[in-house]
Amino acid sequence: MADFRKKMLVLASLAVIGAASASAQTNFNCTAAVANPLQMRAEGLTEPAGDVVLNCSGTVPTGLSQFNLTVSLNTAITSRIQASGLSEATLLVGEPAPGSQFSVGPVAPATTPAQNVYYGTQTAANQVTFLGIPVSSPVVYRITNIRANANALGVATGISLPNNVVENVSSSTGFLIQNPTQVVGAVQRGLLAAVVSGSANFLQCASQSGASAFGLTITEGFGTAFKVRETPGQQNTPGFTPNTESMFEVGVPAGTTTPSAFGAVGAADFGTRFQVNFPSVPTGVTVTVPLTLTAPDGAVAQLVTSATGPIALAASGTVTGNVAVYEITTAEPFAIDVFTIGTTVSFTGNPSANSPNLGVSSTSVSFAPTSTVTVASNSTVPIPRFADTSSPIDTFSVSACSTTLLFPFVSNIAGFDTGIAISNTSTDPFGTKGALPQSGTCKLTFYGSGAPAAFTTAAAVASGTSYTTLASTVAPGFQGYMFAQCAFQFAHGFAFITDGFGGPGRGLSQGYLALVIPDPTQFSRVPSPGSSALGNSGEALFQ
Repeated sequence: MADFRKKMLVLASLAVIGAASASAQTNFNCTAAVANPLQMRAEGLTEPAGDVVLNCSGTVPTGLSQFNLTVSLNTAITSRIQASGLSEATLLVGEPAPGSQFSVGPVAPATTPAQNVYYGTQTAANQVTFLGIPVSSPVVYRITNIRANANALGVATGISLPNNVVENVSSSTGFLIQNPTQVVGAVQRGLLAAVVSGSANFLQCASQSGASAFGLTITEGFGTAFKVRETPGQQNTPGFTPNTESMFEVGVPAGTTTPSAFGAVGAADFGTRFQVNFPSVPTGVTVTVPLTLTAPDGAVAQLVTSATGPIALAASGTVTGNVAVYEITTAEPFAIDVFTIGTTVSFTGNPSANSPNLGVSSTSVSFAPTSTVTVASNSTVPIPRFADTSSPIDTFSVSACSTTLLFPFVSNIAGFDTGIAISNTSTDPFGTKGALPQSGTCKLTFYGSGAPAAFTTAAAVASGTSYTTLASTVAPGFQGYMFAQCAFQFAHGFAFITDGFGGPGRGLSQGYLALVIPDPTQFSRVPSPGSSALGNSGEALFQ
């Protein structure tokens, strides 16, 4: 930051020295002042800068009829380049009222009055020059329609002071400009997003229809960060600063029906837009967002069909292309607008087809449209446009339906064998209040003496059936414990240990129920005398 300030001091000094060297030749001089310094969004690539006004007076020396004026910023100037090759950056002579604004354009009025609207030529990425400006005294020159890449100056965080956009004005023609360096904008973060509710975990086997997934807040960074798009041609009064994305628009001269400039000079393409991105929604899940958002202060944002096209309201809240774009249609500049988005999901559960896919969905929010064009461009690149400074937030997930069973003791040594049964009880007599019939395989993992490799049942255990086997079949010579991880809810297990049935000296036997334990993919397995199976297992029975 220190280096940046040093550079600005040098720039300001050079401008003053260059002007002062000619100041002795005439007492004609101009004083620069910022008419309306603006707050700029740190995410913005085309942020409106405050107008700079030059108040000029004194005796104009003989022979000085025109001059060139150069405006430079400490960041790129991103005012639109018109079809003529001139910038939309505008210099007004004498604060002309609507109907009395005249510039050189493709269609001139029948009687051409003196020109009082001039457009700049982009002479460097951060510099615009106005050529052939008439000199008179006293006179007011207003420099407007300067847009800036505020994002290049960095994002202010916490309670840090905002970064400033600085404008320097210099004349090429031998007269003094006092206070040539002005702060025309303060850069602050314009949008904040946070998850305030939900972060739901859905089960793959349980179909959903409009289930609440999470709540998201979109908060305006400062009172004028969210702006509407005005009706083009309405902002043609010099110095008028409405809370819109557009800037000064040259008025239509009296007696003509054609704008005196190149069309929509100064006009934005749309109001403030922000987009909610869903880059990782599991396949098979449909996400729905509200069509209209209304903030407590009365601000309104409406779902639109495109981040870059003309405003077209969406007919459905179903998210397509993993992005939902809203446009501000009503803004409240004297309050912080806060919008809440309630997001819902729908899907048809089909675990046998792995639908929907398992996974975690993340969400990010940014101004829209985002762009990598950080310098002045033509009308093929929209205004406004923004850098994507968002960070993804985990918002909801889809998890497998499962039950984890613990068989604490399984033996096939010293003449003992263990019978193992796993029942899929997801079919029941309880009708609409019953379970959802499911099916899936079970993975058996053994720990102890002679433990075999884990294996998965060859076939799925259908709902309403049981899988049975013997330790002598799946783990011969083994003694220890075994986990069964079943890809369905409502699994229950039973084991029966015996040293034989009915033979002489035989008859030692013991049966027990397998323990249903918390799903380790959802809950950490920690020591707790009150732990019980939750979530994916379907039921715990407080074992």
